[in-house]
Amino acid sequence: MKKNDFINNQLLSMGYLPLPYNKDCDKVFYKEMDNGLIVCVGVVSSSLYQDRRKTVSFYMALSYTWAMHSPILLPQDCYLRIGEILNKNDLWFRTTTKKEKDYMRQSVQQAAKVYEKQSDIILHNIFKESQYMKYKEYIYKLNCIIDFIKEQGITCDADTSIIYESIKPALKKIGVPLSNHSIKLYAADAMNCILCSSDINKQQRKIIANKITSITNG
Repeated sequence: MKKNDFINNQLLSMGYLPLPYNKDCDKVFYKEMDNGLIVCVGVVSSSLYQDRRKTVSFYMALSYTWAMHSPILLPQDCYLRIGEILNKNDLWFRTTTKKEKDYMRQSVQQAAKVYEKQSDIILHNIFKESQYMKYKEYIYKLNCIIDFIKEQGITCDADTSIIYESIKPALKKIGVPLSNHSIKLYAADAMNCILCSSDINKQQRKIIANKITSITNG
């Protein structure tokens, strides 16, 4: 069994799916809530421990960016480590024995259930008037890039380098400073939205984008 297969299989059994496009190297899983919010889950290993202990991070937002965490961009509860969710401080897991792996699996299942129940509160907080405007601007710009990719006829099987190069003019047009980070960020998030989002998620992002449009036009 590969190093993270046991936890990957656990996430699959809970309805999480591998994120198709990921700007980082580690595998990330996602699940859409009934209200359109996306929960992303990633396993993180630490070189600070000799036994390479692992922890798990949960991220909830209206898109698939892993993990765009900042108190300015989103409510604090949008990005939590498993220990914070389970009130066990910073929880790191040894995974060298079956007992340790079972404990991690059980902890992930418990934390996911607790975290998913917060989605309505988090959605309400994201939609608060005059708050998290930088994130709302990001969603507006993301929707612009999604529309551009569709207009250009870029398909999901296109090479990532082609996608990166294709969206540069659109990013520049909407005022996004060009860097390797920004290009990969928008490209990965846009492709995941195109491939994975439900109509509910699309509608929620559209509401956010329209708020920014009305402010800009006003």
